[in-house]
Amino acid sequence: MTQVYQIALSRAKHIGPHHAKVLLERMGSVEAIFADRATLQARCPKLRQSIVDELYRPSLMDEAKRIADWCTQEGVRTYFIDEDDYPIRLAACADAPTLIYAKGCYSDWETSAAISVVGTRNMTTYGQICCERLLGELAELFPQTLIVSGLAYGVDSLAHRRALALGMPTVAVLAHGFDRIYPAAHTQLAHEILNRGAWISEYPLGTKPDRFNFVARNRIIAGLTDATLVIEAGLKSGSLITAELAADYDREVLAVPGRLTDRYSEGCNHLISSMRGVLVSSGEDIVQALGWERRGQAVQQKLLFSDEPPIDHPLLRLIAEHQPMHLNDLIRQSGLPASEVSSQLFDLELDAHIQVMPGGLYTLVR
Repeated sequence: MTQVYQIALSRAKHIGPHHAKVLLERMGSVEAIFADRATLQARCPKLRQSIVDELYRPSLMDEAKRIADWCTQEGVRTYFIDEDDYPIRLAACADAPTLIYAKGCYSDWETSAAISVVGTRNMTTYGQICCERLLGELAELFPQTLIVSGLAYGVDSLAHRRALALGMPTVAVLAHGFDRIYPAAHTQLAHEILNRGAWISEYPLGTKPDRFNFVARNRIIAGLTDATLVIEAGLKSGSLITAELAADYDREVLAVPGRLTDRYSEGCNHLISSMRGVLVSSGEDIVQALGWERRGQAVQQKLLFSDEPPIDHPLLRLIAEHQPMHLNDLIRQSGLPASEVSSQLFDLELDAHIQVMPGGLYTLVR
């Protein structure tokens, strides 16, 4: 029944990720939110009556039960925002979906190497060569790097195909329910992805690929990984929106340069010239930009700083012991909510006790 309540909370109107988190913190569990209307109103006195009515709307629970049954029948997993198996990088994002649906064999969300690959649907021969080359070189350096994209025409679909050909795991983030594939021309590719990766969506059965869904989908593409690689993009494109979201999440933005006269390189060139993106032209550039170095099968970053924390602080002790340390590892090992860890790290950075390295890694200041 817990899954039904989780789905119901995610489907309730007027309740976005922020309000859902507040309700969970106030009530203690998703079950408690739906247990008793009077208790809910007593613990959340500022909650609008319209939201309370929505949460206790009988048809909401009926819809959630139908979706839960569909998940069971179709082998679809759900990840809920306050559970440990929720993708750890995405959980660190303030606007992470309350619940996401996943289908496929991939579930290693704590993998040390993960990048998103985005770009124009109107990919040129140059973009194709760059995508194939960069992923090929990256596969030689870190063959288990997770490649995340959106299954669209152009760069997205090539990134998925290239990852599959190289034996790399790949995840397609969809802007609709799993009962359809958009574009339909990529149906076979989508099913091939299931054998090596997964589909991810915040939308349940029956959701159509509406335009707004694609904009919202971009934040999941950016949030699932440590960096977003932009292959080709116009100045006004969904790819640049994804890059901006990645930057807002304190993730690295990587951009492939192009000729000044190329329309579909204008976005990448702008990212580079405005210093919003790191210029990359090889797999080694990606590795260096993210601070990765190979030690066995792990992805590590060179240790450059002192091991002694400047003050006695639990997060500083963790960083001193394991540095460089990723935000997701700090959240997991500290046992604190993601929002609290992010807030404390921000204060520590302002006080010059720590600094952020490429790839969202934290180290002590020398």
